[in-house]
Amino acid sequence: MYIGNALRLAAVTAASLLFFAGASSAARSATNWTVIVGGQTPDISVYANGFFPRELTIHTGDTIAFQFVGFHNVSFLSGAAAPPFAVKDGTGYDGNPQVFFPAGTTTYDGTGFHSSGIPPGGKPLTYSLTFTKAGRYEYACTLHPGMMGVINVVDGAVTETQKPLSHAEKPNKPRRWPPARRHTTTLTPQPSALTSPLPLSAIAKSATRCCALHTIRS
Repeated sequence: MYIGNALRLAAVTAASLLFFAGASSAARSATNWTVIVGGQTPDISVYANGFFPRELTIHTGDTIAFQFVGFHNVSFLSGAAAPPFAVKDGTGYDGNPQVFFPAGTTTYDGTGFHSSGIPPGGKPLTYSLTFTKAGRYEYACTLHPGMMGVINVVDGAVTETQKPLSHAEKPNKPRRWPPARRHTTTLTPQPSALTSPLPLSAIAKSATRCCALHTIRS
């Protein structure tokens, strides 16, 4: 009888441990994180092409909200080459939809092309993505060469030790521009238009002063 009671107690204890372990895992998966995309002073004399923090370690199932400050995008390429800024259209060039329009779903497992697109009409944009598989994932702003970040997704406990960034991943120093008047116009990305190139004239009007280096004349 004593042995039977001991076995039943052990079974109940094991079940309780499994329950609390599952509850703990579920609680961890609900964590939300924030990454700031870019940065600028009100007169755009100082413009930061970077992600803050540049490298982040999270749990499987966590969600990151990318909050935009400036004219950027967040693109997870899954090992593929970055899409070109513009695509040829007849005798001229148009903006590449893969650069300017959103693509992909709200979850990421290390495969496929996922992108936020650009902020519509210069308005604030928050792009959220939930990470469903452990791994080390690099992402970039395909508008600004060298603007890259890393998300480490782990199944176990999050550690403070992070892999050093490669030379290509090192952050750019903020660029200083002379004060200039900002020119914007409303440009609302449409997911259904992913196959339709965007006229460069519309891009030029939507971009801030910092993107003048990317102007392509047709």
